[in-house]
Amino acid sequence: MIHDAIERLYTQLNANFATDMAAVITEKGAGVVGLVATATVIKRQTAEIFVQKSQAPPAIGIYGVRATTQAKDQTKRDSKNVIGVDYYATGTDASKLQKQTELAAEAIMRSVDRLAGSGGGVFGAAVEEDSVTWDWLDGYTEGVAPLFIGVATGTIPVDDREQGL
Repeated sequence: MIHDAIERLYTQLNANFATDMAAVITEKGAGVVGLVATATVIKRQTAEIFVQKSQAPPAIGIYGVRATTQAKDQTKRDSKNVIGVDYYATGTDASKLQKQTELAAEAIMRSVDRLAGSGGGVFGAAVEEDSVTWDWLDGYTEGVAPLFIGVATGTIPVDDREQGL
């Protein structure tokens, strides 16, 4: 169930985020020059946890939020898993940082687009209209550099099938 969904998204993000983020930055043009295209991808940790563990930003946390399923039907069980994704970055320019978190969500969605059929039983991701949500948070640390904090949090449904149970 949720284990496979997390593993598949981690694999896609770890392999593709830097390339996808660089492509999104290039596509948007001169208004986003100087944004950071790389991030460390961390399994099973929210931004709140990996920041407390002193993970250097930018970083992406992937974690399970919920799963719904039913008893097996013959030899298979389908589940809908909701995966949380936190993109966390810091910087000295609030506007630039906000742009970076917005574009990071777009780059992450490119990996979501690759999930269907990526293995581990995952056969769909964000299939239903309006099924992915993204929220943005920002913060400010008084007297501590870097001064601004940006977080993009997404919830992404991933369809998974376990067979041969």
